Amino acid sequence: MTLVENRRTFQSTRTDSPSASEQTRRPFEATRPIDLICLGRVAVDLYSEQIGSPLSETQSFRMYLGGSPGNVAIGASRLGLDVEMFSRVGADELGRFLRETLERERVGTRMLADDPDHLSGLVILGVAPPDRFPLIFYRENCADMETRPGPHDGAVLADAKALLVTGTGLSKPSTADATIQIVREARDSGTAIVLDVDYRPVLWGLGSKGDGETRYRESSEVTAIYARLLPHIDLLVGTEEELRIAGGDDDVETAIGKLRATTGATIVCKRGVDGCSVFAPGEEEKRFPGRAVEVLNVLGAGDAFLAGFLRGWLRGEPVETCAAWANANGAIVVSRHGCAPAMATFEELTWFIAQNDPVGAARSTELARLHRRAGRSASGDLLILAFDHRVQFEHAADEAGVARREISRLKRWIFEGFERASVSLDRRCSILIDPVYGSEILAEASHRDITIGVPVEAAGSMPTRWIGEGPLYPQLLTRPARWFVKALFHLHQQQSEDVRRVQLERMHELQSACDSLERDLMIEIVQPAGLSFATGEVSRIVGELAAAGIEPQWWKIPVPTEDEWRAVERVLDDAASDARVVILGGGSALDTFGDAFRVAAASPRAAGFAVGRSVFGDAMQAFFGGRAEHEAVVEQVASRYVRLVLAWQAAVSVRGVSS
Repeated sequence: MTLVENRRTFQSTRTDSPSASEQTRRPFEATRPIDLICLGRVAVDLYSEQIGSPLSETQSFRMYLGGSPGNVAIGASRLGLDVEMFSRVGADELGRFLRETLERERVGTRMLADDPDHLSGLVILGVAPPDRFPLIFYRENCADMETRPGPHDGAVLADAKALLVTGTGLSKPSTADATIQIVREARDSGTAIVLDVDYRPVLWGLGSKGDGETRYRESSEVTAIYARLLPHIDLLVGTEEELRIAGGDDDVETAIGKLRATTGATIVCKRGVDGCSVFAPGEEEKRFPGRAVEVLNVLGAGDAFLAGFLRGWLRGEPVETCAAWANANGAIVVSRHGCAPAMATFEELTWFIAQNDPVGAARSTELARLHRRAGRSASGDLLILAFDHRVQFEHAADEAGVARREISRLKRWIFEGFERASVSLDRRCSILIDPVYGSEILAEASHRDITIGVPVEAAGSMPTRWIGEGPLYPQLLTRPARWFVKALFHLHQQQSEDVRRVQLERMHELQSACDSLERDLMIEIVQPAGLSFATGEVSRIVGELAAAGIEPQWWKIPVPTEDEWRAVERVLDDAASDARVVILGGGSALDTFGDAFRVAAASPRAAGFAVGRSVFGDAMQAFFGGRAEHEAVVEQVASRYVRLVLAWQAAVSVRGVSS
């Protein structure tokens, strides 16, 4: 369909011009529970990992959620707004990825439909700073362009302060019809309308299909289509190029003047490193300076800008505050790889604004630490059956004269016991399993609703070595992203300075690899052979490591006393760390865990347990002694693991917090 046909179709669906009362109404009702609904494009982004490489020479990509409305949804959510995504995704694995990413980022998905007849959109992007960011859109008949209003969407729209629509939703006649219908319903319910011009000429059929990088081509027909929506919006945001196409003039100032004659909206012009301009109705232009940083990737920075502006606008902040948050948020994201995962939290944003050196702040370890928290998956307690042991199994097999290959069979039986217990518990459970004797279990479990942790340390190594040869990063790169990383370190004050230095170097390599690949990390601290921890030593070690910049999501430590819990809490508080603590079993008798769990459950830092030999130890000895049958092992593991989980839940219930 041509642009002329598109324009005519759009004209036929336009609403009447707003009345005077509509033009003077409040932009939104502050008491509404939903801050923002983002309508339209949500897709899969594949970002080149080879910085500076042409797409034709790229070897590997990182997969992120993308699409301007999807990026804004996540950006606004991270800044503390209540956000819903209104779109469609393919009823396939990529659609599942998009849905799960939004849910993990606390973006509502009740208006996100699965489309069995269309695939999710896809974009392939290159990163060649400072000014080359090639991208190719794969959006033929994609799912999000099939978004239509449903029978229950009106009630959600009526609960929202604002609805965000984008220009891409106007580029196809049927989607333009749906967009106007949704805008009409939103306005009728008193919801404010925000328009992100979001102009990509290639998505309007202007230019070659492979030219996604071009940001501006003049088109009077495109301008006419935008014009039909302009009288009905409250906030209009775009780059200089986007305001030129929306206003219909190659001179941006003239275009803004034409827009002002058409709409009563506040107009925001994004000017990149020069900041932004805001044109409120009846007021002169106000300019707000940007924050110059070292550019890695400009893609997504505009979405971050809009998220920052909306955080202020929807909370009734002065325009100066809205612009400051917008400019700073864009500057943070422009210094990072990717769009959605690069979005800042409000904690990051306020810290960055408080710094006098934007370039240094954007590259600082403190901002990286704050961002690391944003990228972590939200999780409740980890109730882990740990059977990642290798040395203990090997010793038991060797002493019994049993071939080590039998270890894999025993671990399979342990896993079956875990599965049996999981079914009876009816909750998400967790395992720690090694890739040496548990590779087949990992291949199977990765497709189950199980939290999986996999060790990276070579069994029994001290100083710690990795299971594989060479640097850790490429080893983790080949692992599923949903596996959390566990590493065991032997540490003690009686170790030599050289050993402690090597251990710290290994931890920094581990932390860096997990941060770069956005993997959750658990660090286990145990005493070296022949040594034991004195009172307070574990908390001292944790505190020193936290002060040195080591911040896993979880510390795994021996069962602490009540005083030791308080000490661990203090050192983590002093380090401003959000890490939590998982207690290890150490082969203790099951009956001893009740008291330990009650002490742990009183601590806000407690995150559960990782227990192994207490559950399977007797079965292991019987197995290698030739005295264990399959069913007996499975049932013993299942019953003991259930006892542990119930003991933890009972301890947690006492403090009045759901596990």
